[in-house]
Amino acid sequence: MNMKEIIGKLSSLIAIQEGYLGQANIPWKQRNPGDLIWAPSGTQTPDGKFAFTLHSEGWAAHEALVANALSGQHAQYPAAMSWAAFSQTWTGSAWPNPWGIGICHALTVDPQSRVADWVAYNLTQPAAN
Repeated sequence: MNMKEIIGKLSSLIAIQEGYLGQANIPWKQRNPGDLIWAPSGTQTPDGKFAFTLHSEGWAAHEALVANALSGQHAQYPAAMSWAAFSQTWTGSAWPNPWGIGICHALTVDPQSRVADWVAYNLTQPAAN
């Protein structure tokens, strides 16, 4: 896999955990697949989340945050962070939480393993067809 595929995989899993697939859910209505509370574009809503004009804008902001987190360039998501800590930081909910359990299950990773190790491993794997 390459980094773009890795970012896409995690971004998609996060969107699923955030409820983006349900058209009646707030992340879908706000075109915000990551249920982001900050973004360089978009409009902050009364619930503290961001809304985007287009789904593609929301995806771009979401994938940019995930890319920064996976590369260790985001202050809240250091490269040595475990999946449990990543989950706790993203959701604001103590570990264990359903969001993090779902991500770890989908990726078949131990919650205490490092996100950076998952990235490094997947960079050595062939792309899925």
